[in-house]
Amino acid sequence: SEKDGFGEYKYANGDTYIGEFLNGLKHGQGSYSWKEGERYEGEWKEDLMEGKGKFSFADGEVQEGDFKANQFVN
Repeated sequence: SEKDGFGEYKYANGDTYIGEFLNGLKHGQGSYSWKEGERYEGEWKEDLMEGKGKFSFADGEVQEGDFKANQFVN
């Protein structure tokens, strides 16, 4: 069944998403943690990082602001 609402999902590759789903897609507010150490906290739209968010790299660098289609805009 499709996931809707708030939940946690652990992927087979070791990544984890905790946040909102709509029709099985990451949508709304959520945080995604990559097993390599990166992390994104913020807004999602139809499975993509889109809206206001904060991306933390494994080395400590942070991008914070607007994201569009998984890319940091500014």
